[in-house]
Amino acid sequence: MPTHRGDDVHRGGHGRRARRDGGHQSRAGGSNARNLRIVWRTTPLRVRSSRPASTAGCGGLWRTSGMSYAQEAYAKGSITQEERNSLVEDHLPLVRHVLGRLPISTPAFMDNDDLFAVGVLGLMNAAESFNPNKGAKFKTYAYLMIRGAILDELRRYDIVPRSRRDRIKLFHRTEEELRDALGRDPTPEEIADAMGLTVEKVDDILVNMQAASLLSLDDASDSSDEGSHRLADCLACMSTPTPQDDAEKKELLDQLSREIQLLPERERHVIVLYYGRGLYLKEIGEVLGVTESRVSQLHSRAVYRLNKALLGNTEVCP
Repeated sequence: MPTHRGDDVHRGGHGRRARRDGGHQSRAGGSNARNLRIVWRTTPLRVRSSRPASTAGCGGLWRTSGMSYAQEAYAKGSITQEERNSLVEDHLPLVRHVLGRLPISTPAFMDNDDLFAVGVLGLMNAAESFNPNKGAKFKTYAYLMIRGAILDELRRYDIVPRSRRDRIKLFHRTEEELRDALGRDPTPEEIADAMGLTVEKVDDILVNMQAASLLSLDDASDSSDEGSHRLADCLACMSTPTPQDDAEKKELLDQLSREIQLLPERERHVIVLYYGRGLYLKEIGEVLGVTESRVSQLHSRAVYRLNKALLGNTEVCP
């Protein structure tokens, strides 16, 4: 975990902690993130309140409203730059949360600090463009903006090598041939046998398929947009349905719950712990007594099965 480097940290003009690293230029984030290195402290950030002194006597009411003063100011259309900066600082832990929840590995040529800097830029953009009149909470909107910024950065690099993409294509051809021969969807074990590979190798292919699919599809920035109800979105919200969910999404969520119950036990546990309980892959590995890479394989296999059951879609863009 990154540690706090006291002398290297200063407060920038936008109210965020940043460090200029003169000898290193990060490739992440393009020109906007050059030399930007976010230092994550092991102790909570101490953010001063942006409430005016006149509200001091209403602290109890403010705390029980469920909104920060900055969010209330957004709702009133009177947000100041200082309040916006405070909102960004309050939500910096969300960037780390998004990074930890990506079901793909960071490429070897990048580090988490690079992606963290990109995520912070996404958070800042969220603070600039947030419109409370659309009914979404800022945290929800910021989550999507942060995640989108990080995925956009990863899309700039081909993190699935050509050799692995060729193996993914072979997987799809083998799967289709077996489906025609068997009259049903083949199991990963049957596909592994037909390809002359171990089941573990096929699981690795599924992991690469998920990475390629995640980075080749545009993430919806507004979950209410028509056609944006992808399986990943439904999995992410399966434990917290909202009154705004439309009939189509509710039906898909109900079907998803039924299909999850039909998954093999370990795959079902991974899906429930990852999406329902919010655990990281490493934490799930500790619960199940397996490695983090094995959890990633189980997760990819479960998503593959659910895709077939719900959407009939296992293809990825080459």
